[in-house]
Amino acid sequence: MSSTQASPPSPSPASRRGSSKEISAVVIACRPCRGRKIRCDSNRPACNNCVRRKNECIYDTAPRRRGPDKRPGTRQRSCKKRPSDGPSPPQKRKRKPSPATPGAEAGALADTASLSAEPSSPMSGKKPLSHPHKRSSDVSASTPIIQPRPIQPHPRPSTSSTPLRITTDLLNDIVADLTYLHVPSAIPLFVSLLTRPRFSDTGHWLCFINLSFLLDMLWDAEERLKIQPAFILAGLAMAELMRSSDLERGASGRTRAAWYRDNAQETLKRAITRGEWIDASLAEAALILVLYESSAHPQYHPDRIANALRLLDQVLQRISVSKLDAADRDAARFAQGAVPVVPVPYRPSQAYERHCTCIPPGSPPPDPSNSWTSPLRWDPGWTAHEVRSEECRRLAWSALSLSTSFLIQCVAFDRAMPVLELSNPANYAILFPGEASDRVSPAYCSPSSPSPKESVWALYCRSLLLWNFCNKLVLRTSGVEPTSPLDDLADALQESWHEAQTIQDALEMHICNYETGVTYLCQEYIYKCAPPLPPVCSRLIHGWVQHTDDLDYQTRVIKRVKLATYHLRGPQGYQLTRRPFQVTWFLNQFSVCMQIWTHDTGLADAAELAKDLFAIVDVLNALWPCTSNQTQTDDLRKQLVQACAVVGAEPPLPAGFLSPLHQA
Repeated sequence: MSSTQASPPSPSPASRRGSSKEISAVVIACRPCRGRKIRCDSNRPACNNCVRRKNECIYDTAPRRRGPDKRPGTRQRSCKKRPSDGPSPPQKRKRKPSPATPGAEAGALADTASLSAEPSSPMSGKKPLSHPHKRSSDVSASTPIIQPRPIQPHPRPSTSSTPLRITTDLLNDIVADLTYLHVPSAIPLFVSLLTRPRFSDTGHWLCFINLSFLLDMLWDAEERLKIQPAFILAGLAMAELMRSSDLERGASGRTRAAWYRDNAQETLKRAITRGEWIDASLAEAALILVLYESSAHPQYHPDRIANALRLLDQVLQRISVSKLDAADRDAARFAQGAVPVVPVPYRPSQAYERHCTCIPPGSPPPDPSNSWTSPLRWDPGWTAHEVRSEECRRLAWSALSLSTSFLIQCVAFDRAMPVLELSNPANYAILFPGEASDRVSPAYCSPSSPSPKESVWALYCRSLLLWNFCNKLVLRTSGVEPTSPLDDLADALQESWHEAQTIQDALEMHICNYETGVTYLCQEYIYKCAPPLPPVCSRLIHGWVQHTDDLDYQTRVIKRVKLATYHLRGPQGYQLTRRPFQVTWFLNQFSVCMQIWTHDTGLADAAELAKDLFAIVDVLNALWPCTSNQTQTDDLRKQLVQACAVVGAEPPLPAGFLSPLHQA
């Protein structure tokens, strides 16, 4: 196997330090390198590590014994000596790599993993560790440097029903040649990518990852074997892509991300085909790949997203994550074909005014003019089983969120929708994200507090369920799906309207603004759940037309984001420079806005909003080059120019006009 197949593309070696210095005949490490426990090249008078760190390089005058050999004769050796006339041990056979085939490098990644007889289940394997997880800053002091070596394919055993397990050697092989990151092995690489702010910028999409719990598993030699190889590869692909806008790593980073993604995809498919080890970790890998495909990258195409969603749907059906809490009486459940109405427990204090209790007493609410993100908390008192159960719940809701986002994109651009079981509300019997802790939290148990089913995250998930149900109704009325009796449709529309109003009222109760993005998305889905109108815009934009206040709210939000385009190199611009999965969302809003104007050409506000959206999308296309997105943007801009001429507004700036200003 060639080196290009065995490792991802690496940067040019021009930046690496030359080795022209004369190396001492006595190879001993300097004191600073020994203190950090890293490899020392023993260059005199100063090694490369000390030169790079600007440290004083000090060498001992002579090598000193350390460890078990510090005192000669005290080391206990258990191995037996072989007689001089005894036979020599057999040499290990070197397996020859298989002929190059499509996906061969991915097969090597999956098949190199060792085997174990652990049973397969959605919540298999994780348990609490007795030691705290190590920090990424401790990496160099605890992990030996692994020299790059080619990945050798491992033949599958002929008699085995045991699942594949990931090994340290496999992880080291994946990134052995990634010297540009200056980390000695794959475990520190994966940890460093996970713990950086860029990876946590995924917001609600990857809220199911408990970093502390995951780090504990990664640092434990036995627990690490229970992590799917596809999950590691998918996480590396997503983390690398998020650092690869044209303001950061650029095309070379996107190439490396694509390499990780291709190998993760092949490893995922192989695990599904064999069916030996399918658990929540594999579903998490599939979801991360959906998020990757939803992002702006050179290979982006809607068909790739649809295929990734079908694969995720297949895994979720196998492990039945969405019915995890079927035995819990607090879990919401819905009948087949019924409106997903979530009953809120009756409280005698409902006669009194209820208010938001998310803010601790005495604390001022966050500034409503700014965007805030408050990640879902993890109860430190939970057992390993409770943590894993909550991960599975959040995984199910994140999958529904991603699928709904893509279905809305299909509606906006009039594409065929994939049929997904995870979009059916009847398949859910599970607690909402954070509900397991909210139902025992004082913030939701006081007489004037909302119900745990009225938290911002619960309301968001309820809006997702309701939108998917209303989308089914629209498909029935348009003849795409089998129709129902007219009376049943009328009753369903009325009940859907009441549920949307209930969610809206509960959302207005929250003044905390702790999760601005989730609150906004919930508001958007509620507006789109209004009873459909007959003609052109009945499939998606009916809510926008009927709620003129939404245009004003949308305009304020978009103008706030537009300001970030002038500060791309600072924290304010991270929502654009580090979130490639947001590009399609802004493009969808641009498309929907033009559909609104087409429905009512007198809406000058819609044309003005579309101009702001185009300015944002134009900058995003420069940051995240993507042929498909650029083509759609050009088509929408032509419609916008026509709309501006009709309403008498200034035309938008030429495509690419702002990009040089922001990248300067």
